Amino acid sequence: MSNHLRICLVIAIAACGSSGGKPEPKPLGDSGFIVDAPSSWTVKADMKDFYSVTSDHHRDGWVQVIVGDGAGATSLDDLVKSASCDDPSKAIKETTPGGALFVQCEGKGGEIDGKAIKVTRIESEASNGTRHASCHIDTDRNIDADVAVCKSLRKK
Repeated sequence: MSNHLRICLVIAIAACGSSGGKPEPKPLGDSGFIVDAPSSWTVKADMKDFYSVTSDHHRDGWVQVIVGDGAGATSLDDLVKSASCDDPSKAIKETTPGGALFVQCEGKGGEIDGKAIKVTRIESEASNGTRHASCHIDTDRNIDADVAVCKSLRKK
């Protein structure tokens, strides 16, 4: 491979891997919750208490956050159950620095032409005592940006 072709390939890979800028705090409307997302990403209120946090055309990432009444999941095991993991024993489970519960696992994402699609399920939940926010996405693509956004979910 020529050096010119190698340089073009490196530039193309770097451009495709762009995450949309440095993460910055993005409030989820007046819900009392916040996420950190790349500077070029936007928060859109799809309807009351439903938010999309996304890059342009979902190219670099997209998550949905739903805010509801009540405390939400009270344990990591509860969150694993709600995520419907294929193998709960292999789920990544942690409490984030912001206090949210976080789960990542493999699951079924439907079928195409009779063949099951495997997806990565990402879920996190934060509570302020009276309300909770749930960040989630099921995806079969690169998940790094989505994981970072969901892990950053916290109360203001």
